[in-house]
Amino acid sequence: MDFFKSFEQFFRPYTEAQSVFMNNWESMMSSMRNINSKFSENANKTLHLQEDFVKSSLELQQQIAKYSIETQTKFWDNYFNMVRKP
Repeated sequence: MDFFKSFEQFFRPYTEAQSVFMNNWESMMSSMRNINSKFSENANKTLHLQEDFVKSSLELQQQIAKYSIETQTKFWDNYFNMVRKP
């Protein structure tokens, strides 16, 4: 039980700092939207581009993993077939 209390006490300053940072960031973002109405449009475009990039990257990683597994499967199948032949 003391471990969890110590753990909580150790991370409390980090949690509080994160909370302060997020509150400051949120207030800054809302004031920036009031200053520049184009900001929201630009932010949405940027967010959309980032989302497309992440999706494309994940699809590429998925294909690479698939081909890697297929290659390994073929390699080991061929190996075992070769070793079994008299």
